[in-house]
Amino acid sequence: MKKIIFATAILVLQFGVNAQEKVKFKFTSINLVGLLQGQAGTAFQLQTVNGVSYKTFSGGIGIGMDDYYLKTIPLFFDIRKNFSKNYFAYVDAGINFPWNKKDAENKIVIEGTYSKGFYIDAGAGYLINIKKTGKLLFSIGYTEKQIKENADPNVIIEPYPPTHYTNYYKYIFRRLTIKIGLCF
Repeated sequence: MKKIIFATAILVLQFGVNAQEKVKFKFTSINLVGLLQGQAGTAFQLQTVNGVSYKTFSGGIGIGMDDYYLKTIPLFFDIRKNFSKNYFAYVDAGINFPWNKKDAENKIVIEGTYSKGFYIDAGAGYLINIKKTGKLLFSIGYTEKQIKENADPNVIIEPYPPTHYTNYYKYIFRRLTIKIGLCF
């Protein structure tokens, strides 16, 4: 975590500008669809990032939908660096919010209470100009999402009364991500 904060601080400090220069920030919007691949299989994701760019750096706030194993909504900060006209690297870090899930299987009812966890995504990509203001974007990266669950299984075995206890889980999902999108 300290390394992420340190790297973010260095990138933010590079936004510093001489007081005599005219600062030209430009609004950017990046909209992505992607596939996530990990041990639990393949899943779909959507993301949108809106922010500003200055020279070769851009930063913004993003939100998405991640359907890998447990459906979640990541809310994150996005920082990007263009290394040339076509190549870039990015780092996203933030919080992962859960969608509630209820499961019923073979007389075992699990009512879980999910809580937020950490989210990070880092990778590199390639840009293709498609008009004066738009770009097609391809990227590949590594992503991790964490989510916590307090599960209360009510085990019903007839003729005995239900047994109540609580299980605590912390899910950590590490996966490969491949995305395609439009940048304006």
